[in-house]
Amino acid sequence: MLAAGFTSARDMGSVAAVALKWAVEAGEVPGPRLQVAVKGIYQTGGQGDRPWLPPDLVRGRESCRLADGPDDCRRAVREMVRAGADVIKIASSGGPRSMVPHFSQAELEALVDEAHRMGFRVACHALGADAIRPAVLAGVDSIEHGYGLDARTADVMAARTVTLVCDLLVRHRYATRGPDFGYSRSDAAAAAQAFDLGVASLRLAREAGVRIAFGTDYGGQPILPPEELADGLVLMVDAGVPALETIRAATSTAAAVMGWEDHLGALRPGLVADLIAVRGNPVEDVRTLRDPTLIVQGGRPIPRDIGSWPREASLAFRSPQPLEER
Repeated sequence: MLAAGFTSARDMGSVAAVALKWAVEAGEVPGPRLQVAVKGIYQTGGQGDRPWLPPDLVRGRESCRLADGPDDCRRAVREMVRAGADVIKIASSGGPRSMVPHFSQAELEALVDEAHRMGFRVACHALGADAIRPAVLAGVDSIEHGYGLDARTADVMAARTVTLVCDLLVRHRYATRGPDFGYSRSDAAAAAQAFDLGVASLRLAREAGVRIAFGTDYGGQPILPPEELADGLVLMVDAGVPALETIRAATSTAAAVMGWEDHLGALRPGLVADLIAVRGNPVEDVRTLRDPTLIVQGGRPIPRDIGSWPREASLAFRSPQPLEER
């Protein structure tokens, strides 16, 4: 990701990401600065649950912590904080094939209240207006995916300044390349349908004045090499978002979603010196962002062969609110 020009990122569900984050901060390995969610918090039988597995195995899944009832939801938030989370991830719906609402309103409000009380933002996996709207009303900070958004819910998001994190890229790759990598044709067809829903939701959100940030939903899939991450920006432009607005979605707006807008996301005195250089004008052709000729993170140029980067060239960057001070 760093070699593709992405100098900061959120990992929204992996225990291993905590160690990777620490390794990057210590200068042991090069990589983007990370905010990590550790595990997503889901209801039993909800997103990430596998009903044919015993409960103990489900709870032990790397990306999933099941929670039921307001009190258990609060405990789940506290467990993620203890485990090293920088952001709390929840899910108020299933995936693209099952946009059934998850969590009761009381559970959603408990999750958000507990996270905000402790100083953490809440990112909510949500698809379908009936799942998005309750999460927005509960006070989440961002809606991830947001497929199936309707105009009324978009208006509520805009009024409450809830960001839509648009991530068309992985759905597009599943739809166009999935069968080449062993995914069934029915899975590819479902991904194509989800992609179309995502494009429609993006357009509705823009019309309503919703703040939009760039995401990828990338999880290491073979259909999407990291060097293709910038293609997600191309898809946003193809969907009708102006190039400059798309670039802001991946820079200043993305930094705001992470709570780092006072340190990152723009080029001005006093901010961390992160930038890329490309051949040509990306406002005229956003495809130039696919191949940066220079990547600078924290004021240091990133070598093309970042694997040979010396340990002493640490790119340590810490949140302005370390965990012990929150």
